[in-house]
Amino acid sequence: MKNRYICCFLSIVIVFFVFCPVLNAGTKLADFSLKDINQKNVRLKDYIGKKVILIDFWATWCKPCIREMVHLEKIYQEFQERDFVIFCISVDNQTTIARVKPFVVANKYSFPVLLDTNSTVLNLYNPTKTLPYSILIDKEGKIVNTHKGYSDGDEKILLEEIKTLISDNDPKAVLNEESSKKE
Repeated sequence: MKNRYICCFLSIVIVFFVFCPVLNAGTKLADFSLKDINQKNVRLKDYIGKKVILIDFWATWCKPCIREMVHLEKIYQEFQERDFVIFCISVDNQTTIARVKPFVVANKYSFPVLLDTNSTVLNLYNPTKTLPYSILIDKEGKIVNTHKGYSDGDEKILLEEIKTLISDNDPKAVLNEESSKKE
């Protein structure tokens, strides 16, 4: 009987590791395509090699997500002209999807908001379905870091990671930061 439980447990663990993607630092993210809130098709591969990317999974009913989005907008405003993009992927389902565009418009968010109503991308990159969940990707398409959930102050950590990536990729950013330190 004991062997049966051990066998069952090991089978579950093996299935979990085989079928759940591992998003470790350095892993390349597979391409995906989703529609934005204006029904425009957005492909991840169109940004790989050109921009540092932050993918953030959220929903209109998720209070921590909503608190985080205010900070994401500030980060986007600061870096959008410096080879950086945020894709906020709404995982609202068919019942709540109608709330997404009015929410984005009312809050004047300017970053791209994509719709994953069938949770296809969510299941691929966030099998635990933690919200919010962010994936920071360098210009080569490799994962730099992932962040689960949101607590006040998390945006500062994210901001520093983004600054480092943009500075590594943008010689002008380093010059601008050095000249502002001298002033």
